[in-house]
Amino acid sequence: MIVFNAKLIKETIQFDKEEILDVKWFDYDVIVNEMDNQLRGDYVRTAVINQKKNLIAPIDIVNVFKD
Repeated sequence: MIVFNAKLIKETIQFDKEEILDVKWFDYDVIVNEMDNQLRGDYVRTAVINQKKNLIAPIDIVNVFKD
């Protein structure tokens, strides 16, 4: 699994309404503590916790797997 981390440029969300029904921002505590039945899998919570703990690798590590 690969999870990408990004920085927020602006708080307004623009998305293609033909592809996605709805989008929302969630606080860290809500994702970790209150969304048990709403996440696609526990890996989402784990990724958010790892990001908060700075347990992330730079994107450059992906270059190791290139042909």
